[in-house]
Amino acid sequence: QEGQDASFANPSLTGRLEWAGPGLRLGGSFWYGGSANQVAAVGTGTFDAPVAVLAADARYDTGPFSFRGEAARVSVGGADRINAAFNQDVGSRMDGFYVEGGCNLFQLFAPASPSRLIAFARHERFNTQAAVPTGTIQDLTLARRISTFGLTFKPSSNVVFKADYQLQRNRAAVGQVNALSLGAGYQF
Repeated sequence: QEGQDASFANPSLTGRLEWAGPGLRLGGSFWYGGSANQVAAVGTGTFDAPVAVLAADARYDTGPFSFRGEAARVSVGGADRINAAFNQDVGSRMDGFYVEGGCNLFQLFAPASPSRLIAFARHERFNTQAAVPTGTIQDLTLARRISTFGLTFKPSSNVVFKADYQLQRNRAAVGQVNALSLGAGYQF
């Protein structure tokens, strides 16, 4: 919402802890706040319809190889009231994670090259209706898994070209697609 319309009716709490060692970084974070925003049908208290987010992440780099992952859980208190007030199907719990591995092929086969060519693979799963309140029908198309395989070419530190192929699936086995993506980026 725009700044002039923002209310302080629902403040939130957040925090993060992180540990870093040689090549390894581990972290965990949380966010907690009310989502009612003074909508009477949902609640008028400071932390009514609370949303809690817990997340953990890790990254490990060693030579040409890099690995990273993240997992998160979101809990929505009062999802039944939110659904009734807005005619929606908000889940009371959302879960997700991804793991990714990559290898800088130039560092392996052309170590003197300042450019980088990174082959990577990523697998992710997430479900925005991992749990639903009573009276809400769980939508199995929202339980998704995506596998991505690709190459990233960085001829310099501020230019990137990327190609990847995704296998997009869901628990309902409908609307599943494969997608090829090409991209270019420049940072200045």
